Amino acid sequence: MVSNIKVLNLSSNDYANMAHNNANALRSIGVNCKDYVLSPHIFNYKTQSTLASRQDIIKYCNHYDLIQIFHSCPDILNLIMLGNFKGKLIVYHSGTRYRMNPEKSNALFNNIVHRCITDQTEFMELGAKGIEYLAPHTDLKPQPKREGGKLIIGHYPSNAEVKGTKEIREMLEPFKDDFEIRINETILPHEQNLKRIGECHIYIELFKPELNGKPYGCFGVTAFEATALGCVVITNDLHTLVYDSVYGYSDFFRINTPEKFKELMNELKSVDRKDLTNSQSFYNNHSITSTGKRILELIS
Repeated sequence: MVSNIKVLNLSSNDYANMAHNNANALRSIGVNCKDYVLSPHIFNYKTQSTLASRQDIIKYCNHYDLIQIFHSCPDILNLIMLGNFKGKLIVYHSGTRYRMNPEKSNALFNNIVHRCITDQTEFMELGAKGIEYLAPHTDLKPQPKREGGKLIIGHYPSNAEVKGTKEIREMLEPFKDDFEIRINETILPHEQNLKRIGECHIYIELFKPELNGKPYGCFGVTAFEATALGCVVITNDLHTLVYDSVYGYSDFFRINTPEKFKELMNELKSVDRKDLTNSQSFYNNHSITSTGKRILELIS
């Protein structure tokens, strides 16, 4: 798939490196895509969007046919308007800003964008214009696991409150003799965090069905990274049909109640570790090129 369209990805803070990874996926299939950010990311990703000033972004806008705004950011939209951009706009709704006030974001974006896209299944029915679901890509590969001893369960939250770390600790307590449990709330640079995740046989990303009084429980980028590293991943998803309708079978265990969590732990404590493998379809669905092709389909 080849396109002559010139795409600009913009974010003020690129949470989970989403805009940069999106640009990489488009570039992998030959699309001319640049990505700029106003502030560097705290996780110190190996590569990230190029830093730019507000004046730079205003100046750059009209050199592109299409601009993608990330993380429902009104500041970026304002800069684009100041640049008097005449092309097509796409907005990506993700994170707390949209979750806490989707009505405000919809009022701001729905009348001026070509389409809305999200990586979070929970946002599909909150009124965004023509919204489509797009999962992240990963080029990570399975890492070797310890062959002897107990299975290692890991949980390394970027935000303990948001990821439900307190609940995860409590639910794992009855299984402390069955597994080697590694929970650490220290935030490490991205590459170091991937290394410790890759050592785990089982990785628990999330257990937070509700956040700030609103339904939450939606898996994120770490679920994809951990799966690609060869871990069995346990996470939440209150809207399973969204992912399944686009990508089919999920390799994650999407567990939304303490009772189901307990049932799964009882199964995993006696599983043959040779059976802890992920399907090739996961790697095919979420490769950089397959994701680039899907992005281009959604924005064309």
